Amino acid sequence: MNTTNKPLKIGILGGTFDPIHLGHILPAKQVFSAFNLDELLLIPAHIPPHKSTTKTTTSHRVNMAKLVCDEEACFTLDMRETHRSTLSYTIDTIKEIQSENPNATLYFIMGMDSLLSFTSWFQWEEIMTRCNLIVNTRPGYDLSTLNTETQDLLNKHQAQQLPNKHVDSVITGKIHLHTSENLDISSTNIRNNISQSQPYEHWLTSPVAKYIKQHKLYQ
Repeated sequence: MNTTNKPLKIGILGGTFDPIHLGHILPAKQVFSAFNLDELLLIPAHIPPHKSTTKTTTSHRVNMAKLVCDEEACFTLDMRETHRSTLSYTIDTIKEIQSENPNATLYFIMGMDSLLSFTSWFQWEEIMTRCNLIVNTRPGYDLSTLNTETQDLLNKHQAQQLPNKHVDSVITGKIHLHTSENLDISSTNIRNNISQSQPYEHWLTSPVAKYIKQHKLYQ
């Protein structure tokens, strides 16, 4: 919680992290630097509304996320969603963080696949009134191929430049497209490779790979 009057820029990266991998970590680190964020919250979901189930327990997913936070100073583990007994909606998390940090500008980080479905999210319009989106895109991504709803959303909300680090007022409602490193990694592929005894360690940090082996996850 911010106990000073200093305006903060807080990044929010949520997900099932089943397991957390370099495709989550490296683009988020690039965002932290490019947007001059003060903090980047890593928020494992407990019961995500867009996925029917996870493949390992919440405690294992949290432990793997904690290993990443211990190794990378830019990340702060935020476990609020794992304490809920109901579905984890993004709007609820945004409201809580905003209440705790009323003078902070919030940036919710996602991939292009999430932006494509964003207008189907619960209370997505209110999300836009409370924070900004940072959408990690691949180099050379063709925006003309986006569906009509997403193109309309970008026409209304897309920011044309990075936020000014010297502006003190809280800003919301902007969508920043951020070209990040092209990492073709998915948790599904990692789990499949583990179950088939195929290589997977190169997609993970060393502590996370060691944790998966130690606890025999996804076998």
